[in-house]
Formats: sequence, structure tokens, C-alpha cells
Amino acid sequence: MKRTSWMSILLGFLGALLFSYGLFAAAHGVGAPTPPATWLTHGFMIVITAILYYQGRGVRRLVDGEETSMTPLQAARVAMAAKTAALVGALLTGYFAAVALFLAGLPPAPVRTETLVSAVIGIGVGAVMVGVSVMVEGWCRIDPPDGEDDPGGRDPAAPSAA
Repeated sequence: MKRTSWMSILLGFLGALLFSYGLFAAAHGVGAPTPPATWLTHGFMIVITAILYYQGRGVRRLVDGEETSMTPLQAARVAMAAKTAALVGALLTGYFAAVALFLAGLPPAPVRTETLVSAVIGIGVGAVMVGVSVMVEGWCRIDPPDGEDDPGGRDPAAPSAA
């Protein structure tokens, strides 16, 4: 499995930002209410990030050869969860950035101000989620043993299937 590239994260962020902002602008034109930025989403992101960080520490101990209850299969699941969380975090950060930009362009109102504050906090929580996910994904990396330069992980002495 390849690590999540920063380009994927950036494209996810920008795609969610542009799509959401366009949707908000179109909906506002027909009288729809302002977009939500709920605190429940922030809580969800914090819980997922904390669980991922905790599980990632177990993987790091496993990779370092220390005592842990983490199995290689669990470590692979943590690696996939980290990759998923990085991309979901980028999408949610893009969404919250779109909410913040959209609301910043509207006349001030108490409800909008509260939603704007929530969106700005969501941007921060999303950025932390992406950062922790990328860090945990790095902990899940196992370097090939010394002397193996083949990036495919194949044994060069093994017979070819062709």
C-alpha cells in the first residue's frame, strides 16, 4: 500500500471546497437556509482522531519490536483507517472552509456568527485529523530488510511467473 499523497489530500480539500461553495451559492439563490456546521461533526472527528492515534501507537510499538497486543492484521487495518481518515479529514476541512467563506460574505447575524465560529473550529479539527492520520500512516510503514532494493517486494532469486 502506498502512503496517502499530499496531492490527494489537497485535491480532496479543494474539490470539497469548490463543490460545497457552489452548492451553497446556488441554494442561497433560491432562499435555502445557511449551510450547517454542526458541533456533532467536530465531536465525531475528535473521537476518530483520538482512536486512530491510540491504535497507531500500538502499531508503532509493533513495528519497533516492543511488547504490544497489536497483531499484523490489526496493524494493516489501522493503516487503512489512517488512509481513509486522511482523505475524509481533507473533505470535511474543505466543507468547513466553504461554509466559513460563504458565511463571511453574508451580512452578519447572530446565528450566522455562531455557525461561522463552528466552521472555523471545524477547519482546525479537520486539519488536526489529517495531520494525525498522515503521522499514523507513517508509523505503519515497514522498511524492507537491508539488501533488498526491489521496490515490488519480490525476491529477485524467486522464479518468474512468466
